[in-house]
Amino acid sequence: MSALVGSSSATPLAVTSTLMTLAVPAHADGPQKIVVTDASSGAVTSMTGALTYGAAASDNIVLLNGANPSSLVGVQAANPMSVRVVASDGVTPVGGATVGWSGTNGLQLSACGGASSCTMITDQNGNAATWLTASMAGASYVTATIAPGVYSPSKSVTGTLSATQSATDIGIPNSYIYASQGASVSLPVRARVLSSGSPRNNVQVNFSVVGGSGNISPSSAATDANGYASVTLSVTNLSGAVQGLACVAPGNFPCGVFYVNPVPLSQQVLQPVAGGGQVSTGLAFQPVVVRVVDSAASPHSVIGAPVSFLTTVLRGGGFVPGVGSGDTDPGNSGMPVILKVTQGFVVTDGNGLASAVPSSAGYGAPVEVDVSASAGTSAFIDNPLFVMPAPPSESGSSSAPVRAPITKPVERFR
Repeated sequence: MSALVGSSSATPLAVTSTLMTLAVPAHADGPQKIVVTDASSGAVTSMTGALTYGAAASDNIVLLNGANPSSLVGVQAANPMSVRVVASDGVTPVGGATVGWSGTNGLQLSACGGASSCTMITDQNGNAATWLTASMAGASYVTATIAPGVYSPSKSVTGTLSATQSATDIGIPNSYIYASQGASVSLPVRARVLSSGSPRNNVQVNFSVVGGSGNISPSSAATDANGYASVTLSVTNLSGAVQGLACVAPGNFPCGVFYVNPVPLSQQVLQPVAGGGQVSTGLAFQPVVVRVVDSAASPHSVIGAPVSFLTTVLRGGGFVPGVGSGDTDPGNSGMPVILKVTQGFVVTDGNGLASAVPSSAGYGAPVEVDVSASAGTSAFIDNPLFVMPAPPSESGSSSAPVRAPITKPVERFR
């Protein structure tokens, strides 16, 4: 048996009388046909538009956050613009969808490496985001479009950033920091000093904590060629909000303000980011990545949050999905056999991310590697991954290991 997805070959991983499992090639957003051929009989079947990659025509893009307080030219805005691609029901997230970013007035987008336009792929929660930095005073606009150029009309949402500049400005990128309540973390704090939007070099900046409890080291720093002065804020057993100032010496004017806000464990939420749904035939798994955020309508990433990863390697008692081993009733599973259980703890980084690298612990295919992540008091995500036998080559010998592509995941059948 062989198969095509679009005009590209798909690798059969397993074939039974009722089920064919394929490692599919990458494609752009939109529907693709599937053609299955049985070489021995010459039988061919074609399913037009049966498989949708990324965003479908009926999917929508939702603006999670597109507003910001007035910013300074050359200083990253306080909030990122964030969007989510969802199915037609308005709820189900669509991972692997292409989002096209486009900014006006030279607006710098972090997702584009500082350029004003690019495309990116939504994570497994359907999310895409970019930080904004104004290049000129006045209002600038950024538009996010799903599957640009694929469907007509294209669906998009727009955010706004208003910016000002003066002879001496100081701004704090990421001025609002959210950390897990009870965390002991060291947080980098950067201030940027500018004159009419241009960075100022070798300017002394004084840093201080004016509210809450924290320690800044060093207490002052000189700006570099890009106008940045950097220090470290350390907090221990964070229990309440911390407020700090960064002021231009020697007169300590103007000043920028930054905040560290504690997020209680009961308000921490887990989002899947990458690595779920992997199928391996020999290669190592890519990391399973999750993000801890707070429960706000437009959620903020939480730094220093403890995440537990529990990895269970098991073998199905009667059937492992996509393998079958001659089972004529693949829906009738026996009790699984647990082979190994391991647990580890990871603290989220500056982007609220935590990851674990799954492993089959050396057990041969077919096995399931179940990776569950938990955080806060009740946040939980389960990721079942699979190790399958390597597909045979045309000569009947084992071919090199392959893995279903997950950088551009297929989200669902249509």
